[in-house]
Amino acid sequence: MMIRLDRYIANLGLMSRRDVKPYMKRYEVLVNGVLANSSDQKIDYGDVIHFGGEDIVVKEFVTVLIHKPAGYVSSDVPEANYPSYRELLDGCPYVHMLHVAGRLDQDTEGLLLASNDG
Repeated sequence: MMIRLDRYIANLGLMSRRDVKPYMKRYEVLVNGVLANSSDQKIDYGDVIHFGGEDIVVKEFVTVLIHKPAGYVSSDVPEANYPSYRELLDGCPYVHMLHVAGRLDQDTEGLLLASNDG
């Protein structure tokens, strides 16, 4: 399945689709080692995007198992002065695509499954 480069970058939460075009004009986006020529360029799963100084493999589905310690919430955004589980995934380029299956209370420790596969 093919997807637009700007849409995939926006889905990763790196920047909006609108902001990708000026970034590309500065010649800072490579796809499979080749300079990307337009923000609507089609990419496929398995391609490698070099963006923001790092390589990101284009994936259709991402699944992560996380050990959630007490003091974090199982929601995508912080709630009631508790940080989100997403803060445990610092450095994961796919973090904005992930959503937790199920919930654990903020005081409960345990295994969380986060995925973009609904």
